[in-house]
Amino acid sequence: MQNTIKLLMCAVMALCFASCTPSEEALKEKLNLAINVNDNNISVVWNAITGAVYYEVQLNDEAAIKTDKTAHRFENVAYDATYNISLKALNASGDVLTSESKSTAVSARVIPAYREWVSAAPATAISDNAKWAVGAMGTDGVIINAVTDECTFVLSSAFYDVDDNGVAVGSYHGVSPDGVAAMYIDGEVFEIDLSEFTQNNYLSCLTSITPDGSYAVGWFASSEGDMYGSIYGMWVPFCYDVVKNKVSIPEPGARLYNEGALSLHSVAPDRSILGCDQSNTGQGTIMLNTIWEDEYTPYEYAYFNYDASYAPIVAMGDNNNRFSASGRYVYGTVSNFETGKQVSCPGVYDRETDQIYEFASTGGVSAMDEAGNVFINTSPYGSGVTAYVADLTNSDPSAFVTLEDWLYTEHGIDVAKIETNNNTDPDNELILDGVIVINVSADGRTILTITSSMAGWVSSIIYLDGEKE
Repeated sequence: MQNTIKLLMCAVMALCFASCTPSEEALKEKLNLAINVNDNNISVVWNAITGAVYYEVQLNDEAAIKTDKTAHRFENVAYDATYNISLKALNASGDVLTSESKSTAVSARVIPAYREWVSAAPATAISDNAKWAVGAMGTDGVIINAVTDECTFVLSSAFYDVDDNGVAVGSYHGVSPDGVAAMYIDGEVFEIDLSEFTQNNYLSCLTSITPDGSYAVGWFASSEGDMYGSIYGMWVPFCYDVVKNKVSIPEPGARLYNEGALSLHSVAPDRSILGCDQSNTGQGTIMLNTIWEDEYTPYEYAYFNYDASYAPIVAMGDNNNRFSASGRYVYGTVSNFETGKQVSCPGVYDRETDQIYEFASTGGVSAMDEAGNVFINTSPYGSGVTAYVADLTNSDPSAFVTLEDWLYTEHGIDVAKIETNNNTDPDNELILDGVIVINVSADGRTILTITSSMAGWVSSIIYLDGEKE
């Protein structure tokens, strides 16, 4: 009897031991963890283990992920990094049946030499570091992250410039169709409070921001009784110190003609400012670019020759004129009045040498780099037929070639071999059809272009150095 009881007890203990420890079969089985890397996504698969109820898969020191599947995918991990994947198979009691670890690497990202995005709004500017681009069409805008390829369409917000951290400036139209000056930061709109200077906070706009995002400029519409409206006219310039959250009005200069309007359109890294004065000469309206060395110094005209009776002869002036990245050049449109009529053409003003460059073409200069490469849009701003390039360092700086020829001869880029996503006709590539070089990065190695297509506006980036990591 005693022997029977002992046998029964041994049997029970054996069963308990068997239920509380991994089976020999499980211990012998292997997960055979396999890893596949596609761009910056890591996919892992493994064998099913007998007795396993769930698995825990872990990437580096991140929290382990529980799953009853035999596969998992880690998405959008950082480029140029090594990762350790740890995998465990567990039973219902949480005991580890078996485990395995492996390492893998995600290489540095290779960005194609040409990329494009289709949206309802064309790009208007690229950040100095070429990581961001923004655009506007009417009261809506677009933000392009050139690092992740993400293109975000934003309703009721038009963007005209962007800093190196992706902070966009422009106008917000969600409250009023006229729009209010605003900044777009991490998906949120921040309106600029102009109530100290005008009775009407609407109909205002931020147009430019420094690369570090510390300083921005713009304009607002004056209201009846506004003090600064009597000084500057219909449009009043303003500066916004982002760090101090302070709005200020730049110091007026010696204005030659009757008050009309004065708006700000570009700011350099050193906080020098470019504006546009629209005045009545008595013979009609003239636009003259104005430059402030800083907001506390009265402005001077960028380049303006006039006769003894103050009649204009040659003037650098247009609302679309801009600074180059450093602020050395003013590019856009220059007007000549020597024939008695205003004749406008593409032009560049070199602030260092006080030299003006004119190009025998219609349209204007839509972009330029610090090396003196000038990109000319041959039709009215925003509706170009094709783009040309001139070089201020040439013996004949007024000569220019097509963008296609310049890309090939200077940078070895064959436009015919560029594969666009929105045109299947190899004889009519979009890059040659109505393209405008709209902006360039600070180092001049990345150019931003726009063109219109049946699919919508196409914004594209060309890296002159080819693919880049």
